[in-house]
Amino acid sequence: MSESRSKGGSGKGKSVGGRRGARQDGGAGGGRGGRGREREREDTAGARRGGRGERPLSVKAKKKVVPIDAGPAGPIGGKQRRYLRGLGHRLTAVVLVGKEGVSEGLGGALAIALEQHELIKVKLGQNAPEDRHVTADAMAKLTKSELVQVLGSTVLLYRRHPTEPKIVLPR
Repeated sequence: MSESRSKGGSGKGKSVGGRRGARQDGGAGGGRGGRGREREREDTAGARRGGRGERPLSVKAKKKVVPIDAGPAGPIGGKQRRYLRGLGHRLTAVVLVGKEGVSEGLGGALAIALEQHELIKVKLGQNAPEDRHVTADAMAKLTKSELVQVLGSTVLLYRRHPTEPKIVLPR
């Protein structure tokens, strides 16, 4: 048991590095010859594309452009919704929904907040009478705003200011 293993391979032909010895002897590891893995990758890539010389499987179609300025509560697309979610991440809740749920008083508070901020975060209390998604839809319809996100007990609403918009949505 006094065999000494070192990286230099003290005359026994063994080295600590496992595959290192095979490579030093001129082998490529795995017995495939120098380009074994590269050829395998090329073959599988060609099979995925449907063979060489053929057209790719998917062809991108042009997207239909939706007008952003369709009104104060115009339809917003996926990119715009994502942008608004990013802006809303750092916001704090401006309006709280309590045990009365969606009422005229809540509608007035939401309208004032949307007029000032355009994008608001609303916190639903534990005593809110209805489901969070139903409450969020009711708030959006009541204020004629766009429902951006419902995340837990937090709702994000957006309504573009009719004369002086602060938030510029991406196209």
